Amino acid sequence: MKLASLLESKRSKKLAGFLIKRRKPLGILLYLCGLVYLGMLPRDEFNRRSFVDENALMVGLVRREFRDSQSISDYAEELADFGVDQEGLMVWLEASFSRIGLEVYSQNYSAVLPAVAGPQAASVSGRSVYGVLRAGRASSAESLVFSAPSGEAANTHGLAVMLSLAKYFKSKNYWAKDIIFLVTTGGEIGVQAWINSYMGNAVKGINAGPLPGRSGAIQAVINLEIDSPKIEYARIMIEGVNGILPNLDLVHVLTHLSEMEGIPSALHMGWEGVRSHGRYSKPDLSDSAHKLYTVASLMAHQAPGLPLAGHAPFLRHRIDSVTVRGVGSGPTAKPLLNLASSAFCLPPGPWRVVFEASTISWRDSTIQSSSTMPRLAGDSSPSGCSCLPSASYWLHSCWRYPLLLLWWGTLENLLPPLYCTFLGWHFT
Repeated sequence: MKLASLLESKRSKKLAGFLIKRRKPLGILLYLCGLVYLGMLPRDEFNRRSFVDENALMVGLVRREFRDSQSISDYAEELADFGVDQEGLMVWLEASFSRIGLEVYSQNYSAVLPAVAGPQAASVSGRSVYGVLRAGRASSAESLVFSAPSGEAANTHGLAVMLSLAKYFKSKNYWAKDIIFLVTTGGEIGVQAWINSYMGNAVKGINAGPLPGRSGAIQAVINLEIDSPKIEYARIMIEGVNGILPNLDLVHVLTHLSEMEGIPSALHMGWEGVRSHGRYSKPDLSDSAHKLYTVASLMAHQAPGLPLAGHAPFLRHRIDSVTVRGVGSGPTAKPLLNLASSAFCLPPGPWRVVFEASTISWRDSTIQSSSTMPRLAGDSSPSGCSCLPSASYWLHSCWRYPLLLLWWGTLENLLPPLYCTFLGWHFT
């Protein structure tokens, strides 16, 4: 036993000495291996085809019916007259929802924002207006939400699309869920105040009045942000607070439908980022460099954990939501009606996925998914406020190899000193 212990001690000392002397090159090597492996994941050999698991989407049974482009133009002209007059705009929206035939309600809120640069905290206040279209053939047990931010001149056409869709939806009687049309001021704060009141959760710093009317459990949310009557491409935004993602079947459907209507889709700045570097006169969506850029863009937007658009507060309550941001206009821009038509028809499309259990992928510059993936949330609290994804999520996905290499590249510089300190050794 003593001989074995002595040999083991000598081996440990040799191993520790080897790691100490070569910890820097080993750390660099592991970093490089992890980055190379990460860069290989966009290739088709390292991912698989995705699919839509939700049978209720009824693949192939969707027919386009919404063609009222004149209604969108008329609403956009009326909205443009208000300019910065938010009070007048909210009153007009209430009247417009009422004329369409919706149940109309409003909510006032105030919030105290933490000071960023200075001793005084900032106080903001605003108002939310929402109309509820009751399902004619079902109880109000479930609902869908179309939202659009107000207070931004660039979203005039987003509000116009929402009003036109509300008018069209009211003319049909086959809805199985209530549909809520929500307009808020104050950006994400207004949405947070509204959803907190809807879910019955109080948040420190936000004082919101009670909601006079409500519907059932919200199943999905589409936030509309459109800056032009003609759309060059649709930017799909999916990240929420702390990097939470929705069930990506919703993203899969929206991206495919936008392309069916002749509007390419991109993740965040998938197109603009490539064009701004001046490398390509035309973006090549099948190019490996563009796929890698898309993945890096997703990681960069998830890392800070900050809300990026009006859909983010819903994800904290485990409600699948995305923002569709129409960007235009250019020489290849398409009419706004095309994007509106793709907002509620639901056929899927074939793409590829990278994860095995939790599947995110890129193809045609878009993030897609299999609905077998769990939401990237590790919290089971009623409010759904989520922490970062658990270690088991990462270690059971295809990302485990590059991530482990990157982690060990960092630990390689930390473990030898700690190991030697534990054994009572000292080195310089």
